[in-house]
Amino acid sequence: MPAPRRVLALLLAAAAFGLAACGDSDSSDAQKSVDDLQQKSTDLQNKADDLADKVQDGKQSAEDAANEIQQQADDLGQEGRDQAEQALEDLKDKVPAGAKDDVQKAIDQLGG
Repeated sequence: MPAPRRVLALLLAAAAFGLAACGDSDSSDAQKSVDDLQQKSTDLQNKADDLADKVQDGKQSAEDAANEIQQQADDLGQEGRDQAEQALEDLKDKVPAGAKDDVQKAIDQLGG
């Protein structure tokens, strides 16, 4: 599972390419995507903290808590990859081929 921070770093890179290629006209959508994933990442961290407390208090098993957080982290990672791939597709004709290849490699590393 990729760490949410890696997903956010990838999305920030894709957004930066968008800003560089498109100027300010598309920056609002890119920023909204970044903000949304950042909030979801923060929410996931808070949920992990809550689950840790439940495990410590004996209200939930460590295995159940781990499975729950793992599934949500996987979902968030997939969402981040999907958004980064969409940003890359949207920019395919606006960024240098080398930059596009670098971002695609980062996306591929997160995927597997």
